[in-house]
Amino acid sequence: MKIVFCKTGYMKYYKGVTQKDQITNGGSWVQENKDGHEAYNFDTVYEDTNSEPILECLGFVETKSTNKKNCNQLHIERIQRGATDFLDDVLVIWCALREQNLPVVVGWYQHAEVFRHYQQMRFNNGYVQSFNAVAEKKNCVLLPPDERIEWLVPVSKKNGYGFGSSLVWYANEEEAQNYIKKLVSRIQNYQGLNYIDIDETNDPVNQKKISVFDD
Repeated sequence: MKIVFCKTGYMKYYKGVTQKDQITNGGSWVQENKDGHEAYNFDTVYEDTNSEPILECLGFVETKSTNKKNCNQLHIERIQRGATDFLDDVLVIWCALREQNLPVVVGWYQHAEVFRHYQQMRFNNGYVQSFNAVAEKKNCVLLPPDERIEWLVPVSKKNGYGFGSSLVWYANEEEAQNYIKKLVSRIQNYQGLNYIDIDETNDPVNQKKISVFDD
């Protein structure tokens, strides 16, 4: 299976920064600007096709390199040997740091297309979204915030495999394969709530709080 782990800033809904959903624990750009392209990783857009529009998610992870020649690229040849500019049918697992710097899975794209270099989509309001992964909405899952703590992600210093200093982990280590096998099975069998259509206006947790307050 083609798989890649991408670490971004942390949000509840990933549908744009709002007063109630700030982005935290991101890289230097996020810290300085209190925003980032990953803020829209689980928003949905329409792609016009020759048949009918398709709802998709555009995913962004910041890529860096100390080698200026290879700067800002996703090394997709580490996902599949020989890959050039893009790869199809990749499982992209989105991760972020929660409290106490614990990396957790926040969601995933199944059957995604990933790109070596940033792609861009310009919207009617002038906003330009950068992305390096795209998947149909039906193949995307955003975990409920309270459940994410149950989806811990390994780090190399502690586990001997997992995320290091990079925001991308290609999960090639032999020691990681048992973890990967269990995680993939858990993803494929997930039947819990998907927050992809939920934001601060219709979050069931917020609705419960309102009901208690009203009573």
